[in-house]
Amino acid sequence: MKIITIVTTNPKFIELQYKTINKFIKSNEELEFIVFNDSKDWPDITNFNDVSIKTKIVEICNSLGIKCINIPNSHHISEFNASKRHADSMNYITEFMITNKDKYLIIDNDMFFVDKYDLNNLDNYYVSYVEHIRLINNKRYKYPWPNLFYINTILAPNLDILKWDVIDGLDTGGKAGGWLLTLEESKIKKITGLISESWNISNFPDNLNKNLLVFLDKDPRNNGDKYFAELFESKILHYRGGSNWMLNSRKLHIFLTDLLYKTIEQL
Repeated sequence: MKIITIVTTNPKFIELQYKTINKFIKSNEELEFIVFNDSKDWPDITNFNDVSIKTKIVEICNSLGIKCINIPNSHHISEFNASKRHADSMNYITEFMITNKDKYLIIDNDMFFVDKYDLNNLDNYYVSYVEHIRLINNKRYKYPWPNLFYINTILAPNLDILKWDVIDGLDTGGKAGGWLLTLEESKIKKITGLISESWNISNFPDNLNKNLLVFLDKDPRNNGDKYFAELFESKILHYRGGSNWMLNSRKLHIFLTDLLYKTIEQL
């Protein structure tokens, strides 16, 4: 069983993910955490114009004994669409997962386990995902969100058509909706969550340590009393916007990273 993350911006999140995986994940199988390094060799919004981040990601992985795989991304110098960049990276990772068949859980680089999470509950499924639904020209599209995605490439069929390309009007993963239609519904598990700016303290799950509210309540990105961060299955916190696609300041990310780190250390 392998857990994968794609890193572009924040090397410190790798350490925090590594700690929460070790603390909260339950699995009957040996776990391996793999980092795919998608940071840029050139000044970019995703690295705050700091080209050293790519090397720092490799260094922190080496210090923690984590496998780090650099994603070929030089062609993104002239590609500014974040969804298309993401799709390229996901297609590269999917080729890796098909070649190296196993059970895989992909988590965004700014997602952290905040309560016990039993991966054994996914054993009977081909795939588990957060469903995105879009209506375009009166046609309804359903497709998987790639930021939180489980797949068993040993058992799942038709992997040759699993592509993450962007379809007009959709974002990363639009094309993967066609692959989902080929699967038995009994082999699919949908992931539920509390979405950004749709929840507040009244929705805070009873199972969670209330120390997590330190980060949630102090996040300046909140909209009134609505939390900007997201929570999936009452166990996975999504910081959201960690790759800086929202063009926030580096100062804000440093403040929030430090606040999140201190908060999760208290869980």
